[in-house]
Amino acid sequence: MKIKTLTKVISIFLVIVFFSCNSFAVEDTSNSLSITEAEKVLLDKGFIKEYIERMKYEDKIELATAIVNEPEKVQISKTVVQFDELSAIETMVNTDDKELKELYKLKDEDIKETKENIKKLQDASDSELQKRFGRSNSEIRLLRKALKKNKDFKKVKKEGNIVTASGSVIGTNTLTYNMVAHNDSSAPVSYKIYSSFYWSSAPYIHWLDDNIAYAWGGNLALDDRSISSYVQYKHMGPFPKIDSYFGTPNFTENPVNAGLIAEFDQSQDHNGLAYQAQTGGISFRIYQYAKNNPAIATKILSAYAHQVLVIGLTISISKDGPEVGLSFGYGFDTSPQVRQTILY
Repeated sequence: MKIKTLTKVISIFLVIVFFSCNSFAVEDTSNSLSITEAEKVLLDKGFIKEYIERMKYEDKIELATAIVNEPEKVQISKTVVQFDELSAIETMVNTDDKELKELYKLKDEDIKETKENIKKLQDASDSELQKRFGRSNSEIRLLRKALKKNKDFKKVKKEGNIVTASGSVIGTNTLTYNMVAHNDSSAPVSYKIYSSFYWSSAPYIHWLDDNIAYAWGGNLALDDRSISSYVQYKHMGPFPKIDSYFGTPNFTENPVNAGLIAEFDQSQDHNGLAYQAQTGGISFRIYQYAKNNPAIATKILSAYAHQVLVIGLTISISKDGPEVGLSFGYGFDTSPQVRQTILY
């Protein structure tokens, strides 16, 4: 009896130990957040709500879990910039075709397209403009002022990458742009890049193309299969209802292992209605299968480029070992460049 009793006690003890060990194992491996927790973490960190909704399920969990458990592996940059959209419109209204060709090297077809679109703005009623762009009465009054000939207008000048006019009309639209670099450790050198944008209102200049450009050093390869992207086009009327649909940018890797440019329409016609790009997001991975010892630091840069004139539409990406540069031509208004350090 004593032997049976002892055997029974030992068996119970082993069962308890077994379940205890498994319980500890579950606790040690259950560091991942739930999807609800992950979305809250991303929202608290300034991620755009629309972007969170479009992110892949596994990316939300992985990134948010890293932010909580390994914050040193996640770099987050955010910039909010106000664009003066009306200066470019004022320039086109107050500059004749000959000057546009001589001073700004514009082609006849570019001038024609731009002036046709400006004429549509001039001919639209205030109510139509409010519905199209989701703007207030005071904002529409500023647009009307920019659309009229101004005898005191001064020739356009260049300040940095921003086209400015006489300063007689100042109308702003706010762009929020984020970039995140996550060292995900899936290779000796591996960074998952996430970026997103959001316009506070539909831009007035809507007949051209916008770009998001990235540049990085270290000759890290782009995993083109990892690219995920969307652009949400919204129709602002009939006010206040907002309808939308999704499109995707076109991508160019140039130069190879150093840069990526995403290009997309500022607006598109869909089912007979005009829709404008108001929010969007891009993610991709850059990697290398060997790491220097000691590791070398380089940068990844990014900026949003809003095309305002068909002038000098160039985006230049340069690299020299760990040094990297990103520059834009005359026809773009750009956000400040966000930059983060990566090790390779």
